[in-house]
Amino acid sequence: MRRSTLGSVALLLALWVTLVLPPMARAGIHVSLEPDSATVQPGDTVTVRLTIFQAESQFNAFDAFVAFDPARVEYVSAALDSQIGSLMSGACDNCFHRFVPHPDNVEIHLSFMCPSTFVTGPGEIYRVRLRVLPGDGPTDLVWRSGTEFYRAGFFVRPVESLPMTLFVHDLNGVGPPAAGAAGLSLETPRPNPYRGSGPATVKFWLAAPSRVGFVILDAQGRNVASRAPEEFSAGTHSFAWTGLRIAPGRYLVKMTSGTSGETARTWVVVR
Repeated sequence: MRRSTLGSVALLLALWVTLVLPPMARAGIHVSLEPDSATVQPGDTVTVRLTIFQAESQFNAFDAFVAFDPARVEYVSAALDSQIGSLMSGACDNCFHRFVPHPDNVEIHLSFMCPSTFVTGPGEIYRVRLRVLPGDGPTDLVWRSGTEFYRAGFFVRPVESLPMTLFVHDLNGVGPPAAGAAGLSLETPRPNPYRGSGPATVKFWLAAPSRVGFVILDAQGRNVASRAPEEFSAGTHSFAWTGLRIAPGRYLVKMTSGTSGETARTWVVVR
């Protein structure tokens, strides 16, 4: 009888903890390059913002490596202190800061020297400026291996990182941004990350008139939303995709053209 009573008490305590105490936040870091995509011209200077887009684990230091194609973009020097993002500078005014530009990437090391000071975000942790070089068509900026976040010297993992795409269009050349043999290009839907409901803006470009459809696939390849094919003229188009209700996760937005094949972009949905 006594063992049964103790078991009942333990069960009640477990239920109380589950129902009364707040849930633990899922550990990890969610960082992106913003804007997630942009249409630019050769000679333009683009400010790339390294941003925590969803608050999860605390951290007080990070190493970041952002890589790019040196034939398409180059780093533009700036005052180093001006590159520290507001999330970091607003929490601590005494930081160890080391920045090293390389031909094909920028290397960033930043850590608080203020004791017992941590941040979670969301917010901007760093920013760099890049100049667009002559050329046409899309080029990606990505987080390189070696990017890590730390809390008091310990790794904070996993790190989920989102890239950035520049669609380069030379107005002195002929036609819109090149998209290779397929003759089409798709920007990442906005906002990215998406909050699961409300309108999302989809922007794309076609080399020639075509019948175009869209589908959103989850990580298992299942269709979670689709738009019936419609006729579009050549050129740049955008539309608001309404009525979406999508659970948090990573998705693939696929665009299919009746004459030019298909292309896709990764899209992230958060709480």
